[in-house]
Amino acid sequence: MKKTLVFLLAASISIAYGQDLKWETSLEKALSRAKAEKKIVFVDVWAAWCGPCKRLQKEVFPTSQAQAALSHVIPLSLQTRADDNSETENVWAEKAYSIEAYPTMFFLDENGKQIGERHLGFMTPNDFSIWVTKVADKFKTSSARSKTSKRS
Repeated sequence: MKKTLVFLLAASISIAYGQDLKWETSLEKALSRAKAEKKIVFVDVWAAWCGPCKRLQKEVFPTSQAQAALSHVIPLSLQTRADDNSETENVWAEKAYSIEAYPTMFFLDENGKQIGERHLGFMTPNDFSIWVTKVADKFKTSSARSKTSKRS
Protein backbone atom coordinates (compact mmCIF):
# COMPACT_ATOMS: atom_id res chain seq x y z
CA MET A 1 0.00 0.00 0.00
CA LYS A 2 2.82 2.37 0.92
CA LYS A 3 4.59 1.68 -2.41
CA THR A 4 1.36 2.37 -4.31
CA LEU A 5 0.91 5.72 -2.55
CA VAL A 6 4.52 6.71 -3.26
CA PHE A 7 4.08 5.78 -6.93
CA LEU A 8 0.82 7.74 -7.22
CA LEU A 9 2.39 10.76 -5.53
CA ALA A 10 5.42 10.61 -7.85
CA ALA A 11 3.15 10.24 -10.89
CA SER A 12 1.00 13.22 -9.88
CA ILE A 13 4.09 15.38 -9.28
CA SER A 14 5.45 14.32 -12.67
CA ILE A 15 2.21 15.27 -14.38
CA ALA A 16 1.90 18.53 -12.43
CA TYR A 17 5.31 19.67 -13.60
CA GLY A 18 4.94 18.42 -17.15
CA GLN A 19 7.65 15.83 -16.80
CA ASP A 20 5.67 13.20 -18.66
CA LEU A 21 6.41 15.15 -21.85
CA LYS A 22 9.98 14.85 -23.10
CA TRP A 23 11.56 18.27 -23.58
CA GLU A 24 14.73 18.26 -25.66
CA THR A 25 17.62 20.61 -24.88
CA SER A 26 19.57 19.91 -28.06
CA LEU A 27 18.54 21.14 -31.50
CA GLU A 28 20.06 18.05 -33.14
CA LYS A 29 18.05 15.66 -30.95
CA ALA A 30 14.87 17.68 -31.45
CA LEU A 31 15.24 17.66 -35.25
CA SER A 32 16.04 13.95 -35.24
CA ARG A 33 12.88 13.24 -33.23
CA ALA A 34 10.86 15.55 -35.48
CA LYS A 35 11.89 13.56 -38.54
CA ALA A 36 11.25 10.21 -36.87
CA GLU A 37 7.90 11.24 -35.38
CA LYS A 38 6.83 13.42 -38.33
CA LYS A 39 6.23 16.46 -36.13
CA ILE A 40 7.39 20.05 -35.98
CA VAL A 41 9.61 21.45 -33.24
CA PHE A 42 8.35 23.99 -30.72
CA VAL A 43 11.26 26.15 -29.51
CA ASP A 44 11.28 28.06 -26.22
CA VAL A 45 14.32 30.38 -25.93
CA TRP A 46 14.64 31.71 -22.40
CA ALA A 47 16.88 33.24 -19.75
CA ALA A 48 17.14 32.07 -16.14
CA TRP A 49 16.55 35.61 -14.81
CA CYS A 50 13.44 36.17 -16.95
CA GLY A 51 10.21 36.51 -14.94
CA PRO A 52 7.80 35.71 -17.82
CA CYS A 53 9.97 32.69 -18.72
CA LYS A 54 9.64 31.33 -15.18
CA ARG A 55 5.89 31.92 -15.25
CA LEU A 56 5.57 29.95 -18.50
CA GLN A 57 7.50 27.07 -16.97
CA LYS A 58 5.46 27.04 -13.76
CA GLU A 59 2.00 28.23 -14.82
CA VAL A 60 1.59 27.27 -18.46
CA PHE A 61 3.72 24.36 -19.71
CA PRO A 62 2.62 21.96 -16.90
CA THR A 63 -1.13 22.54 -17.49
CA SER A 64 -3.19 19.81 -19.10
CA GLN A 65 -4.09 22.21 -21.94
CA ALA A 66 -0.46 22.95 -22.75
CA GLN A 67 0.57 19.32 -22.34
CA ALA A 68 -2.11 18.25 -24.83
CA ALA A 69 -0.97 20.87 -27.36
CA LEU A 70 2.73 20.08 -26.85
CA SER A 71 2.08 16.38 -27.47
CA HIS A 72 1.64 17.29 -31.16
CA VAL A 73 5.14 18.80 -31.42
CA ILE A 74 8.68 18.16 -30.24
CA PRO A 75 9.31 20.66 -27.42
CA LEU A 76 12.81 22.17 -27.33
CA SER A 77 14.01 24.30 -24.41
CA LEU A 78 17.03 26.54 -25.07
CA GLN A 79 18.26 28.50 -22.08
CA THR A 80 20.71 31.06 -23.46
CA ARG A 81 21.40 33.13 -20.32
CA ALA A 82 22.14 32.21 -16.69
CA ASP A 83 20.90 34.10 -13.61
CA ASP A 84 23.86 36.50 -13.84
CA ASN A 85 23.16 36.99 -17.58
CA SER A 86 26.28 35.04 -18.54
CA GLU A 87 26.05 32.97 -21.71
CA THR A 88 25.15 29.29 -21.67
CA GLU A 89 26.10 26.67 -24.26
CA ASN A 90 22.89 27.56 -26.12
CA VAL A 91 23.79 31.23 -26.66
CA TRP A 92 24.28 30.44 -30.38
CA ALA A 93 20.46 30.46 -30.65
CA GLU A 94 20.31 34.21 -29.95
CA LYS A 95 22.14 35.01 -33.17
CA ALA A 96 20.79 32.11 -35.22
CA TYR A 97 17.17 33.04 -34.48
CA SER A 98 17.52 36.81 -33.94
CA ILE A 99 16.48 36.67 -30.29
CA GLU A 100 15.99 40.14 -28.86
CA ALA A 101 13.60 39.43 -25.96
CA TYR A 102 12.68 36.62 -23.58
CA PRO A 103 10.88 34.39 -23.81
CA THR A 104 10.85 33.95 -27.57
CA MET A 105 8.86 30.99 -28.86
CA PHE A 106 8.65 29.71 -32.42
CA PHE A 107 8.47 26.59 -34.55
CA LEU A 108 10.86 24.71 -36.83
CA ASP A 109 10.08 22.15 -39.48
CA GLU A 110 11.95 18.83 -39.42
CA ASN A 111 14.77 20.42 -41.42
CA GLY A 112 15.28 23.29 -38.97
CA LYS A 113 13.53 25.97 -41.04
CA GLN A 114 11.43 28.47 -39.07
CA ILE A 115 7.72 28.16 -39.79
CA GLY A 116 4.68 30.01 -38.50
CA GLU A 117 4.76 33.15 -36.42
CA ARG A 118 6.97 33.64 -33.39
CA HIS A 119 5.65 34.85 -30.07
CA LEU A 120 7.44 37.03 -27.53
CA GLY A 121 6.46 37.10 -23.87
CA PHE A 122 3.98 35.35 -21.59
CA MET A 123 0.83 33.61 -22.81
CA THR A 124 -2.06 32.16 -20.83
CA PRO A 125 -2.46 28.37 -20.97
CA ASN A 126 -5.51 28.76 -23.22
CA ASP A 127 -3.83 31.16 -25.66
CA PHE A 128 -0.66 29.05 -25.71
CA SER A 129 -2.59 25.85 -26.41
CA ILE A 130 -4.60 27.45 -29.22
CA TRP A 131 -1.41 28.86 -30.83
CA VAL A 132 0.57 25.59 -30.65
CA THR A 133 -2.36 23.49 -31.86
CA LYS A 134 -3.08 25.86 -34.76
CA VAL A 135 0.52 25.75 -36.01
CA ALA A 136 0.81 21.97 -35.50
CA ASP A 137 -2.47 21.38 -37.37
CA LYS A 138 -1.40 23.69 -40.18
CA PHE A 139 1.86 21.75 -40.53
CA LYS A 140 -0.03 18.42 -40.67
CA THR A 141 -2.34 19.80 -43.35
CA SER A 142 0.45 21.27 -45.49
CA SER A 143 2.58 18.15 -45.02
CA ALA A 144 -0.31 15.91 -46.11
CA ARG A 145 -0.97 18.17 -49.12
CA SER A 146 2.64 18.06 -50.27
CA LYS A 147 2.70 14.23 -50.00
CA THR A 148 -0.50 14.03 -52.04
CA SER A 149 0.85 16.36 -54.73
CA LYS A 150 4.08 14.33 -54.97
CA ARG A 151 2.07 11.19 -55.71
CA SER A 152 0.18 12.85 -58.57
